[in-house]
Amino acid sequence: MQQKIEQLERRIEALEKHTLGQSVQPEKTTVAAAPVQEKGYARVNYWLGRDAAFGDNATAPLAQGKMRLDSEILLRPQLYVSDKNTGGVFSEYHDSSLYPVASLQIEGVLDMPQAGDYTLTIKATPPREVGGSGNVKMAVRLYLDGELIYTRPYSSSLSPSTETIPLAAGETTLRLEVVALSPGFGPSPTRARLFVGLHGSDAVSPEPLSRYLLPPS
Repeated sequence: MQQKIEQLERRIEALEKHTLGQSVQPEKTTVAAAPVQEKGYARVNYWLGRDAAFGDNATAPLAQGKMRLDSEILLRPQLYVSDKNTGGVFSEYHDSSLYPVASLQIEGVLDMPQAGDYTLTIKATPPREVGGSGNVKMAVRLYLDGELIYTRPYSSSLSPSTETIPLAAGETTLRLEVVALSPGFGPSPTRARLFVGLHGSDAVSPEPLSRYLLPPS
């Protein structure tokens, strides 16, 4: 009997040592991934009126907020103003005698994959009369980190322009100002369009600005 008791005690001792020797596995926790900022968004301000919106005497924008940009930047009011009267050919917003100036300001953050020299492509398309020359002129200014790096003076030309600019990898603040100006007759400046593109030395054609753009914090 004593022998069986000793055997049982040894078995219990062995089981205790085995249990204590096992490593305690920490409880698994799931770490939520940081949200990925979707590119193509920016903060916009939009004006329609009789004067250019930028400068010391600028009026409050007709619309402002964050929005996703398309590959081409448009000045049509129905994209920015929540008003049922913005659309249609008879909208007063398309009357160049009432609203001869359309202005748009875009603020965002360029998120560049690598540093290098990039080609900036600007293609402004002011509206024109059917079969005739245009009387709407467009001006463009582009700022990076607060520094003016590109200026297009008022012009009705349809010719694109390019410029080589150095960009650092990572984030760079951007502000783009676009103005379409009408003499008060003819096509509405709200029909103006603008393409802004960037491409590095290893690319054949420019990518639209929205490809690199993050909304400002």
